[in-house]
Amino acid sequence: MVDAYSRQFYIPFHLATLQFFRQVKARLAADGLLAMNVSSAGADSRLMRALRATLRGVFAHVYTTRIPGAPNYMLLASDRAPTFQGQGTAVPAFREDRGGDASRALTDDRAPVEFMTDRELLENR
Repeated sequence: MVDAYSRQFYIPFHLATLQFFRQVKARLAADGLLAMNVSSAGADSRLMRALRATLRGVFAHVYTTRIPGAPNYMLLASDRAPTFQGQGTAVPAFREDRGGDASRALTDDRAPVEFMTDRELLENR
C-alpha cells in the first residue's frame, strides 16, 4: 500500500515513477498487488493519467476506483488480474485501465507531479 503522503495533496515525486514501481514490483510476490491512494480532482486528470501510464509501464493490469465522500482514488496494479469477489457497496467497482491515452510515464528524470497537482488545485477551486 502506497500512502506515504497523509493530509496533503502532493505525492512525493519519487514515489510515482517507473523506477519506484519497479522496485515495489521486485519485492511483491508473483501474485502481489500494489494499492495506491491518490488525491485528485478527477479520474481523468493529467495526474491520474500519468500515474496510470506509469503503472502500465510496470504492471500488466491497472485498476481505478473513486473513494466515496473524498477527493481520493485508489489505484491497483498487478501482473495477475485480481478477482473482486465479495466487493461490497462501500467501494465502487474498480475499472481496468487499458491505456488508450498518450500520457507519458513518470520517471526519476521527469516527474512533474507537483506541477500537475498545482494545476488541478488551481483549476478546481
